[in-house]
Amino acid sequence: MQFSSLSSKKVKHLVRGRDLYQVPPTATVAEASALMAERNIGALAVMDDTRLVGILSERDVVQRCVGKGIDPKVCLVSAIMSFPPITIDRNMSMGVAVVMMMEANIRHLPVMNGTRVLGMISIRQLVSEFRKGLETSMFRIAA
Repeated sequence: MQFSSLSSKKVKHLVRGRDLYQVPPTATVAEASALMAERNIGALAVMDDTRLVGILSERDVVQRCVGKGIDPKVCLVSAIMSFPPITIDRNMSMGVAVVMMMEANIRHLPVMNGTRVLGMISIRQLVSEFRKGLETSMFRIAA
């Protein structure tokens, strides 16, 4: 894929075949943190049944719980999650996702199809995709 067309690639392609990790708002921060550590991820979708109600990130855990001396074993996810969640439609481009993340100072975006969460993308994924596109373009120029 050429670098110039990469920014128009749709975000739905980034979540295809990937699991969505989630917790209910009634989970403790300790439970949610254990899941993030086990899966080596930086954020979880907070779901009330099938409805996205928030996002819990590592930053939320540090700044709103642990950093304030609150016990993560008793603190509920609902007390520290980011809400309302900032989301992106599945048909939006990777370029739009980068701009949204930069403007909102966030690193994770749930990808939506209407009210259904398809998955979560991270700034790391986007940077990786742009890097691959740049490398492909550079190899074509050098050839």
